[in-house]
Amino acid sequence: MYFPYLRGKQEELLALQELLNNEKLVEKVIPVIEPVKLSSTFINTLQLFNQKGRKIYIVQNPTVGSFDDDLSRNMVGDEDDKEKRRVEILIENQQKYAECLKSQYIKLAFLYNSDDEEMICVASAKTRIALLFTEDDQIEAYKNSAIDDKNIELIFVPEIGSEDGLNASLLLFRDKFKKAARNSDYLENDDEFFTKDNLVYVKNNFYGFSDYSIIGNGYDEAGFSPYAVAIHIVYLNSKTAAFRIRHFVSDTNHSSKNPALKFSEAMSKLMAWHNDNPQIQSLGLEKLVLCYQEEKYPGLGSVKRYSIMHHLEIVGKY
Repeated sequence: MYFPYLRGKQEELLALQELLNNEKLVEKVIPVIEPVKLSSTFINTLQLFNQKGRKIYIVQNPTVGSFDDDLSRNMVGDEDDKEKRRVEILIENQQKYAECLKSQYIKLAFLYNSDDEEMICVASAKTRIALLFTEDDQIEAYKNSAIDDKNIELIFVPEIGSEDGLNASLLLFRDKFKKAARNSDYLENDDEFFTKDNLVYVKNNFYGFSDYSIIGNGYDEAGFSPYAVAIHIVYLNSKTAAFRIRHFVSDTNHSSKNPALKFSEAMSKLMAWHNDNPQIQSLGLEKLVLCYQEEKYPGLGSVKRYSIMHHLEIVGKY
């Protein structure tokens, strides 16, 4: 039903691992990963999905990060000891990645790009693949291409109405997270609409829907210390069956100092809301609450991880 699109950054991968290990990722939630680097965390995630007998789609032509460069790294002979070890790890991961791709549970996906049409043709001739479109004009280019669609099992489209002539199961694929320029810009008192694509896909006889979870489609290579901490919590409106989102933002946002205090400030607001909505439960939310109760600051990466875990579990429960 739901195919969350995630970049293969560490916290996103760890979110999937924790959900799987705690049996909180239902089978109707099938992640699509655009890998950003060939890390051990990425390999471990694929191995875990294989061990659990669960499907996951891996984008073969990532547009961000260093994944392609990591795959092509070999020894050239003039590396120092530190660089040599790094390349050795990459080579080990290359071998493990190639082995993972042989699994029946690891599925191939491609972001449509006319420059990659030959790669898509080769892959689709060998196995059934998913093809992802992020813009409507890409669909017309695809229809005019030489790509054989017999082995394309899923097609992700950005809007309803562009599906004519596409011979595969269709998914609605769009970014539903309204990313603010700064964390302090999120309106914490707003009960904000998130998505009703969980209803739209059924109404239009699509196979499922996809989004970028609570991250959005933007990509930042490196993290930074924000002036404000914002925690994003998605929940289901039981009356409308649409998903809504709340933002809980810190108060001391004049500098990037003391992120632990900022986390506590944001969490105190989340706790007040959660006390009024005790029916909203998830493993990710439980972990956030436990950190607050034990006065532990988990780090911004873990806050992101737990928020993603919450979102995927809530959709899975639906």
